[in-house]
Amino acid sequence: MEVIKLRVGLEVSLNSCLPPRVTMPPIPITLDTETQALVEQIERRQKDITTFQLPRLRDCIGPLSLQQTLAAEVREDIDRLHAQIEASFYTRL
Repeated sequence: MEVIKLRVGLEVSLNSCLPPRVTMPPIPITLDTETQALVEQIERRQKDITTFQLPRLRDCIGPLSLQQTLAAEVREDIDRLHAQIEASFYTRL
């Protein structure tokens, strides 16, 4: 806090001259139950792809046909995830 001394011997605080700072509390983000369920479903699918399917494909040392099958599954799930995200976005507009 800065204090200014005036010639007449008075001290004035700069804070006392300024209007009080008005701050708004953060606005809570609340989602309806349908939107929350959709977000959770998308998160589950994304987590399955990144924590299970991609590591399984990366670690696959089986025949080429197995690798191709696993890669096709990953592509299909990524396509479904993409479609789900797009559908949820356009539905909410």
